[in-house]
Order: sequence, then C-alpha cells, then structure tokens
Amino acid sequence: MFGLAFWDILFAPVEGAFVNPYQRQPLDLYRKEFVENRKQLVERRLNDIHQQGITYLLDRHKSKDGRQNPFVVWELLDDSWLTLAMENISNDQLVSLFEVILSDIRAYRAGQPDVVAFKDGDWMWCEVKGPGDKLQHNQIRWMKQFERLHIHYQVCYVNHK
Repeated sequence: MFGLAFWDILFAPVEGAFVNPYQRQPLDLYRKEFVENRKQLVERRLNDIHQQGITYLLDRHKSKDGRQNPFVVWELLDDSWLTLAMENISNDQLVSLFEVILSDIRAYRAGQPDVVAFKDGDWMWCEVKGPGDKLQHNQIRWMKQFERLHIHYQVCYVNHK
C-alpha cells in the first residue's frame, strides 16, 4: 500500500532524483534526503490519509497497474485486498505504519510479515516459518514496531508432519 499511497511523491520531479525516464526509483530513495526533499508533500499526504483514508488507492491501482514501483508487487495486490485493507485498517494505523517506513526506507523496505489476515473487522500480520526457519533481523525490527503501535501480529511455525 505504501507504494500506491506515495506513488506521486516517490516519482515527484525532485532535482537530481531522476537522470533518465526509465528509472525504477529515485536516486535518493534510500537516503535520509528522500523525505527531507519531499517534506511538505509527505506531511500533506500523511495528513490526508489521517483525515480521509486511502479510498483513492483503488483508482491509482487501476491507473498504474503493471508499472514499475519498488514497493508494489502487482501479482499480490488486487482490488479485493485493497478494499479489505480500507475497511479494516484504521487511518491512524496506516499513518503510523507509513511513518515507520518513512523513518528509514532502507531498513523498513523489507521484513514485513508474509500474510495480512482479515476477519470480522479486525486484522493482523502473520509471519510464517517452516522447519529450521528463524526470524530475520529485519522481521524482528518490524515486530518491535508492531508492539510499539499495538498492531496484532503472530509468528506461525509450520511443520510438515
């Protein structure tokens, strides 16, 4: 959702961020300057999400479908999932999660749990681990943030017996 919610900010014409029209991402994406160079845009977007939510993502999903974005995996994202997210994840939670990513895009670009589960108006993250698999540092980093934000998560250990 981050990639869709911040699409126009990710690809904003910031000086020095793009040297050719075929770049997948801005050159400053994983530097602290990314947010600094777009501070007003980022603050406005977070405020808009806090006030109005993310209903605009359905239109953006359709209009940008298949285009390169370092935060969007098109095969895993569809309108039904976005609708569930809009119905179950509060605006405050979305803003908090997006602020985590924006605090250090390099550190939080990976490690999010495998599954987002929705049931009866509630939701949770779920990390799935098979035999011999263990939590990685970036996953633990996210789990600490979930605890801080009071967001439900589980680690589900699966065996093949």
